[in-house]
Amino acid sequence: MKNYIKIATLSLCLTLAGCGLTNPYEKWLDAYPENPDRLLPSKLKEVLCEEGKIWKTDCNGTYVYFSFGKDWSVESDSEAIQLATSDKFSLVSKGDDAVALTINGAGHLPYFIDDADETYYVTEYSSTSIKATGKTLGTELTFVPATATELNAMQEEKEPILFKLRVFKRFVDAECGSAVLRNSQGEFLARVSVDSKTSSAKFDIMDNRELTHVAVSVDATEATGDKCLTFKAPVTVLGEEVTGLQLDDETSSIKLIGTNAFRVTNNSGARKYWLSGDYETFYLNVFDGTGDAEESIIDELVPHDEWNGIEFNDRDTRPIIYCPRHNDDGHYWYVYFDSFKNGAAELSSVYKDVVFMQKDLGYMDDPWPDYPSVYNEVWAGYPRLLNFYYEESGIFLVLDADSENDYLWFVSTTSEYWIKAQREKE
Repeated sequence: MKNYIKIATLSLCLTLAGCGLTNPYEKWLDAYPENPDRLLPSKLKEVLCEEGKIWKTDCNGTYVYFSFGKDWSVESDSEAIQLATSDKFSLVSKGDDAVALTINGAGHLPYFIDDADETYYVTEYSSTSIKATGKTLGTELTFVPATATELNAMQEEKEPILFKLRVFKRFVDAECGSAVLRNSQGEFLARVSVDSKTSSAKFDIMDNRELTHVAVSVDATEATGDKCLTFKAPVTVLGEEVTGLQLDDETSSIKLIGTNAFRVTNNSGARKYWLSGDYETFYLNVFDGTGDAEESIIDELVPHDEWNGIEFNDRDTRPIIYCPRHNDDGHYWYVYFDSFKNGAAELSSVYKDVVFMQKDLGYMDDPWPDYPSVYNEVWAGYPRLLNFYYEESGIFLVLDADSENDYLWFVSTTSEYWIKAQREKE
């Protein structure tokens, strides 16, 4: 009979969920109590969500603050120079002596506890104290009441820095953490990106086939509005002085403050294209002038005319393929180096044009079992190209198109290396 009751209860919960209730299980938080003295989730919720109540817990000498809402919302803040978080929480009975409190994302706890738990087992609670232990790490926390005055004082102290963070966040949320500077023909000249962690902007500049990286500290004040990042010192980019960045909501891109010499475009489309089913193979071949690369990479390629060129292929793992020139001298077949494994790419969440290639030692799709493997030879012969491609700091992509050719750039975020591959013509 009990099983039938449980099934009916679950069915009713699912029906109510479809009707749009915030938490259809709330009425059943304390269902089927076998012990009238056990800890009840509903009672803990009453304590957590008391009107105007703010809770704090000491994390390694710093308080982390929480405010719980009756609608299952939870806000968290601390002295960490980070924006306040807003998410959901839940409560589940864990036997007679504990209630599992889950805070999605763990609020500000991860800024003070490495890999902080989201779920904590509450074993004691009252209006003045809540004791909890982390599910995985076993971190012991004691939540006590805090005053709105102390929370507000802490927030006001870090507000000038938080304003800057909110401006950075606006850029990132608009997929404008980075953008590309182009000439009037649409060709790639430079990239600009913003970094909230270092309060800086960075230009990756291509000048006469040489790639350089220039960083500058930025500021943001309410006087310039919540769409502007101003440089603490001007930056000269290809002969033009730039004094700041402005978010352009209409074009979902960045405007340079101080010059109108460049076309500035959102760069998220390059990575989307590279990951999409519409991607086509691109080539680099220094022997017939297909594509281009940084000079030392070309110097590395030229002595190896046993390979006709390199494909940036359209297979699911986006392999680099070294293509043989001859059917003699022991180089009969193709050598592959995957960009990512099992069709899953590792992407930057902040910069929508950055990819982290997953290092591959190489393999061969060899039709002859007795054919000797040469991928170790390729690794040894092309260290600059392959080590650049698999840089831990990632590479950014830029897509260029003109009246005759399409090019896909692979550009280092930290070193001097780059490759400009040309799309295969039909």
